[in-house]
Amino acid sequence: MKKIFLFFLIIIFAFGLVFQVQADADPVDTQGTVQAGGGIPPQIPPQIPPQSYGPPALPSEGFGILINQGAEYTNNPIVTLTLKSGLITERMVISNFPDFRDAGQETYVQTKTWNLCQGLTFCPEGKYTVYVKFYTSWGTASEVVSYSIIYKKPISKLIFEEIKQKLIEISERISDLRNQIAQFFLKKEVVVETPEIPSEFGFWGITISDTEKGSPIKLIIKIENKGNQETGPTKVRLKIFDKYHSALLEESEADISEKVRPFQIQELSVEFPTALETGQYWGEFEIYKDEESIEKDEQDFYILEKTATTGFEEEKGKEEKSKELPYLYVGLGITAVLILGGASWFFLKRK
Repeated sequence: MKKIFLFFLIIIFAFGLVFQVQADADPVDTQGTVQAGGGIPPQIPPQIPPQSYGPPALPSEGFGILINQGAEYTNNPIVTLTLKSGLITERMVISNFPDFRDAGQETYVQTKTWNLCQGLTFCPEGKYTVYVKFYTSWGTASEVVSYSIIYKKPISKLIFEEIKQKLIEISERISDLRNQIAQFFLKKEVVVETPEIPSEFGFWGITISDTEKGSPIKLIIKIENKGNQETGPTKVRLKIFDKYHSALLEESEADISEKVRPFQIQELSVEFPTALETGQYWGEFEIYKDEESIEKDEQDFYILEKTATTGFEEEKGKEEKSKELPYLYVGLGITAVLILGGASWFFLKRK
């Protein structure tokens, strides 16, 4: 019996040690909170501000986007976006598609360079729309805003010249074809005139040249004929005023007979006789095609003293003659010495 009693006593003592060890490993504080991990205090989750549950603050003029400062057209697909959002805006997303299929969030900026053709396989002319949304740092988004602009490719001067040349070639081919058809049916030569492209002038520069007293006033016109028929202005009217542009001194008109060849740039010169004295003057000119005024402008010019070339040439001749005189005197002196020497030798030899 003593052995059995001792065995049960040992078992009860062992269970008591086990419960004591567990109580030491997981102590309970006075408020009933288990101090896990050897007494490290619990972590309190951060407080989320109320504005984190809403979109970015709405600016006074509303969320917005402009392309090229509100332009309606552009000839370059690379444009500048102006982005308007409110406070606590941290990020944004931009796309050429309303579902933002190819876009990712990026840091919010007020201006950004953008390609209207981004995400497209080719970039035709037409209307393009850019879409944008704004985000807070907690990920809440604003409404979608957008802006549209029309893209038109620029036509270079080279392309314009190529189109003009093609039109000339097509016109010539049509004329040849009509002649061939007429000859086929009528069995005789038929001359068909080339369709006329309406005449249009382009003025590259008009100058009133300074002139000498007694010489006519010269007006030089640099003009372009943009049609396919030889033509040109028919007359010029010139009014001359004093240097203060207050008093009308002379008024005259001159016809222009010279023509400008098709698709060429030429200089036409027109002269107006004048009896004005030397000095500064103002000229108002108006250029006509038949009775239609096609260009007018005004310029100042000078009438100068006539250059005295005759007196200068006389002085130059005298100077040249004065340079020749010393050589003449030397030649005469040598000749005289030779003559005297020869005569003396002749008389001495006879004696």
